[in-house]
Amino acid sequence: MSCSLRRFRVAMVAVVVMASTLWCAHTHAAPSAVPLAPTPTKPSAITTGRPEPVPIAFVYRDAVAESAWTLSHELARKAVEAEFGSRVSTIAVERVATASDADRVFRDLVNRGFKVIFATDPVHSDAAAKVAAADYDIKIEQLMGSQSLINLRVYEIRHFEQAYLAGIIAAGNSTTRKLGFVAPYASPEAMAEVNAFALGAQSVNKRISTQVVWVGSRSNPAAEIKAAEALINRGVDVLIATTDSGAVAQVAERHRKRKIGLIGWHVDRRALAAHAHLASVVLDWAPFYKTAVRESFAYMCTKTDTSRGYGDGAIKIVALSKATSRVAKARLESVQTGLSAGEYQVPKGPIRSNVGSEILTASSVGDEAWRKSMNFLVRGVTVLSIANTNTAAQRWGKN
Repeated sequence: MSCSLRRFRVAMVAVVVMASTLWCAHTHAAPSAVPLAPTPTKPSAITTGRPEPVPIAFVYRDAVAESAWTLSHELARKAVEAEFGSRVSTIAVERVATASDADRVFRDLVNRGFKVIFATDPVHSDAAAKVAAADYDIKIEQLMGSQSLINLRVYEIRHFEQAYLAGIIAAGNSTTRKLGFVAPYASPEAMAEVNAFALGAQSVNKRISTQVVWVGSRSNPAAEIKAAEALINRGVDVLIATTDSGAVAQVAERHRKRKIGLIGWHVDRRALAAHAHLASVVLDWAPFYKTAVRESFAYMCTKTDTSRGYGDGAIKIVALSKATSRVAKARLESVQTGLSAGEYQVPKGPIRSNVGSEILTASSVGDEAWRKSMNFLVRGVTVLSIANTNTAAQRWGKN
């Protein structure tokens, strides 16, 4: 062997040793201050004979244990892990509730090598757009975002379809023809959900009414308990809550002797209301998340925004009560078939507001802009104002 060849080999060994030392120093560096976010592992494809797992982060506004909304995304994250196994390395980052939190977390995730990020709340939008524009090697899926890029896609679920289906089920289980709706804020999005619920119920029984209470928060168990009690005292026998806590489900269960029923929202609520539960209209993010992850394997990015609904498998009905009326079951089946085939649209006219004015003419369909600017409630919906008292909250406060 020539001297020059021996010198070359010695030099190469030194390079390998140095590279290995630097890599170990990098991977054992102190982690950044992101909750629940370990640095993704990156085994070498040369040493393992396998491709590196794609590091994926799911960013949540709230804690999984405290929010039905967040739990629905966490269930989908677990479904991604189950589907792809060692091909992915996922983490969940909880309690990213402000724009400043999102800026810090998203920068840290990118610096630590995460290549796919699911931003599951609109509050993450600005931070997501910043990191996406700065690095086109990053793929971001932003829920209900305000802008899209070649590597940032905006996605959402058609909640008005979810609420319409819930209304059909509620009408099919009510004997008083009075339904109760506990909602967070009187925002266009929440009004669209209340209206869709009421219209779904009215498609089964035109004489049915819906009473809504705005509790002023996404999650305030004391206020939700107070609202549910007030609705029950007004003759409501079926409740639904689009807030995040399970407080209303627990109230319905405690009133089971009065045969108060519950429609679960976002996640299956049988665990909280075993006797009161009539059905849950749940969100299933897993089909979309799996598609997005498969795209990342092929380094695919798309700026095509997407809206998903019942026909896409994003909305499902679980544990429908056998007591649901035949009329409601037939209506439910008809709407489900129509939504799956893309032949049925919600909402469809004619629609009048609760003050009598025509909002949508016959055969017209409310488009996205119409829904997002909604500032009215439909005929048959009334707003119930409740006194500022914590009596009910104190009664049911210990769960």
